[in-house]
Amino acid sequence: MLRRIRPWFAPERRTLTAVIAIIVISAFVASATGFWLLFRVTYVMALALPVAWIISWWNTRHISADVERRTMRGQVGQEAVEVIEVRNHDF
Repeated sequence: MLRRIRPWFAPERRTLTAVIAIIVISAFVASATGFWLLFRVTYVMALALPVAWIISWWNTRHISADVERRTMRGQVGQEAVEVIEVRNHDF
């Protein structure tokens, strides 16, 4: 069971896990208390999550990034030179 739960708490998914936990907790508290505001907060968050994912996917689907490092290993006091190129292939 830990194998199925552990990926949800990986560093790249902690925010998503927290948002889903807030949605579940607010839905539980809303149904337990019957407070109308919590129902609406749950609906808005549950609808905003997939909409935000679609918008972020749509805006970043044609972006690529390349990194060029002049020195692969560094030493203390040495200058590090790195070139990062971000391209938008949509236009």
